[in-house]
Amino acid sequence: MKKIIIFILMLVVCKAYSQIPFTFDRNIEANTNRIDESQVEILDGQEKMRRLFFIHGLGGDASSWSKVPDACQNSELNIAGFPARKCLATTLDYSHATAASLHYAAMTARDQISAVNLVDNSARKMNPRSAIMIGHSQGAMVARAILHNETLGYPRPVWNKDFGGAIFIAGPLQGAAILNNRDYIPYMLNHACVSLTSAQKDKRFLNGLLKAVLGRDYLSNACEYLSFDILPIFFNKYYDNITKDYLVGSEYLRVMDEDEHDKEYCETPKIAFYCVEPQSKIFWRTVQWLVNDPNKENYFSANEDLTFYKEKILPIEMDYRMTLAAAQTQLNSLNSNSLWFYLSGMGIPYYLLKKNKLENTISSYTPGVRWFEEIDEQWQTLIGAVEFVPKANVIHVCSCPGIPPYVVPGPEYCVRAGCQAVSLSTIVYQKIVHENDGIVCAETAKHLKCPTSEPVRISETFLNKNQGSSHMQIRNDYGIKMHLNKAFEGDYGRFFKITTW
Repeated sequence: MKKIIIFILMLVVCKAYSQIPFTFDRNIEANTNRIDESQVEILDGQEKMRRLFFIHGLGGDASSWSKVPDACQNSELNIAGFPARKCLATTLDYSHATAASLHYAAMTARDQISAVNLVDNSARKMNPRSAIMIGHSQGAMVARAILHNETLGYPRPVWNKDFGGAIFIAGPLQGAAILNNRDYIPYMLNHACVSLTSAQKDKRFLNGLLKAVLGRDYLSNACEYLSFDILPIFFNKYYDNITKDYLVGSEYLRVMDEDEHDKEYCETPKIAFYCVEPQSKIFWRTVQWLVNDPNKENYFSANEDLTFYKEKILPIEMDYRMTLAAAQTQLNSLNSNSLWFYLSGMGIPYYLLKKNKLENTISSYTPGVRWFEEIDEQWQTLIGAVEFVPKANVIHVCSCPGIPPYVVPGPEYCVRAGCQAVSLSTIVYQKIVHENDGIVCAETAKHLKCPTSEPVRISETFLNKNQGSSHMQIRNDYGIKMHLNKAFEGDYGRFFKITTW
């Protein structure tokens, strides 16, 4: 009787196990390092759904991705040039884990992925190994860390792997220089404040008002208070512990790069998207989508990146420039007629008062105009896009008796009798601006070890093919529409091809 009961229990267990929807196990060997890509979409002869995991960036949450995930899965949208695919999109949120480390954030996101995969696999018979992680900025680093943990053999679910591949979008894969330079942000803000407030006309009133509110002098302290006490609150996420793991030159980045020696890592499908923006007004192009959420625009319509500058900043800049130009013109005219004022006698006081007023206006507005002219280079330097490369420069001088030395193209040109050629070596620094998206340099966003295809440059928009995509804009502009669609068509690797509805 006991043997019969054991036999019946064994039959029940085998029957139950046969009902567990791990259908891919019949097609994948237990310890294989490579997915048979022909089986990703077609399981048991039927087309299967795919899962997309969207991972947000620094300071974001699950809402940071909204329009693109919806466009990927919602067939009712009928977006021209971007057909919905047979997929389900999930936006992850690891924001509560950023105070720890990149590793911890990756484990947190991985737990969410595993929970979704459990339901997908059991209720929908979806293959977890067909899932794709799509990470933006810091989210790309989280996805990269998840892949690294998989390579190290961290505990895996019963289906062996939680994803099949990854798309890294504008990820600082070689580090984000703006994090290395983050301590300079308050000084840059203070410089902007001092430069722009130097043109205030009624400093006494403003100083008195701010002294009453803040308990300190305005012009001497308010810019410092604003730059070092108030505005850093908006940049506090730049100091989260997670960012230490992807500073330029960090040890964690070096360790992750060692994954290129691992077969499973190299054979995992993965591609890097990087953005490039025109460098003219790059600071304001970046600010455009820092103060405006690209997801508030219609699907793939966050394309115009100078609206904020044109509407809010340009009128102020033009006021500074026109006021300065008018004062300079008036001062030149006044000086040209100075003799008349002196000869007239009574005109001398007027001339001196008018000249002093115009000179004060010029000295007040010049710092502001100069700031508008220099802010792009300051920002490019902050994000690590500007490099000054030393270059040797040789000047040939011909020294002759009785005449001043003069420059010649080469020593052979110094042919006069008694003359001697002298070569002087100097070092000049050539300014090089590296391609970037306003936050991350292209060369670091392309730094993906063992990519499935060449890095994908996202630089076109619908409005202007040369306009580019900025770091935040890419979450909902024409560039992501065009290249994500190409990825789903299989242009960047067969694994990423997803069937349309």
